[in-house]
Amino acid sequence: MKKFLLILISALFVTAASVSAKSKAQTDWAENAAVKYEKKAAIAKQNGEVEAAKIYKRMAQIKRDAGKASKQGKKYDWSEYHKLEGKLNQLKHKKVKTDKQPEKKKY
Repeated sequence: MKKFLLILISALFVTAASVSAKSKAQTDWAENAAVKYEKKAAIAKQNGEVEAAKIYKRMAQIKRDAGKASKQGKKYDWSEYHKLEGKLNQLKHKKVKTDKQPEKKKY
């Protein structure tokens, strides 16, 4: 009987620990992504890319909000995030295009 109780208590402890770890992991993915976006925002700001910096900061907040929703078992609407991704890609495309323009030849 003592063995049974010991096994039962151990099983409950392990289950509680895994639920806690799962909850922490759900928050960590969002926070890790948000920190990366904040670093990108700082780099963009240093490079004078103000619009890109704003987009990265907003994307960081969206990741945090999504992580919070996930932790609560709620779904999250990613439409704003995807729109911001599109704007960011457009900004990057414009920058690459302007950086790679060949000089006009003088005849």
